[in-house]
Amino acid sequence: MAPSPSLAAVFLEVLGGASTRTEAAAPGLEAKLCAILDAAHTAHPDIHVAGETFARHLGGRLSSTHEPLEVLGTLNISDLYLACAAAHGNGAAIAAIERGYFSWLHAAMARVAGDNDSSDLIQLLRQKLFAAEPDELPKIGEYAGIGSLGAWLRVTAMRMALNARRGRKRETARVNADDHLEELATHASPEMDYLKSRYRNEFKYAFETAVAALSARDRNLLRLHFIDGLNIDQIGAIHRVHRSTVARWIAQARESILLETQRLLRERLGLDNADFNSLLALVKSELNLSIHRYLTDAAE
Repeated sequence: MAPSPSLAAVFLEVLGGASTRTEAAAPGLEAKLCAILDAAHTAHPDIHVAGETFARHLGGRLSSTHEPLEVLGTLNISDLYLACAAAHGNGAAIAAIERGYFSWLHAAMARVAGDNDSSDLIQLLRQKLFAAEPDELPKIGEYAGIGSLGAWLRVTAMRMALNARRGRKRETARVNADDHLEELATHASPEMDYLKSRYRNEFKYAFETAVAALSARDRNLLRLHFIDGLNIDQIGAIHRVHRSTVARWIAQARESILLETQRLLRERLGLDNADFNSLLALVKSELNLSIHRYLTDAAE
């Protein structure tokens, strides 16, 4: 029976990078890994992970561009061992993480996404962290021991909560937009109906080209305002400018879209003044709705 490989050999094999690395290239690595494993077992006496498994997990979390001994001394080994055990399906480790973190994660998610969504989200978080496809590690296995496990879990949970909140706002915006379209259809004149049908593709091209010509800052401003629902005071706090500056930025971005859309439509269609003015009135009346829809679709 072949002897088991050393912890250093397993660690370096997974670490990769300089392919010529051997145990001898990192003096003291075996002793360091053994000490790390002993410390992890001491911190979690009821949770067992095989030495080779933990060494392989460590090697997979580290960058091959750094010296192993230097990096290993900076890691939160206790939390990393717990995450490794949970990633490999250890029930005691999973229970310890849920017992130690899920109560306040639930509360934090509720503050962001709302109480109605937080219970479903905590179940989704549990599934995301601990479930995976065959031969793949679940999300908890991505924790690399940099900082605390609690901080890493909070970032993961907050991203889920923010995505849920944004998704709900996008759905609300879509519903409102659809309601507005029905209202417009009910009150639209035959002339407006004809213009919308006849020049739909031309308007779509001109409008999307106009939005694409905006600066990244202006597109982000419109996204914050129309999709995330932030007011000018909240956007001003993000950019550290006065609310009047944000209002001016948003107005200028809308005006840029309108003028560029107008220019492109005139260039492509060659309509007489009467028809073009009617089309322009339609563009103005649906500008906010079009911005809503474009940014919503772009975010999905």
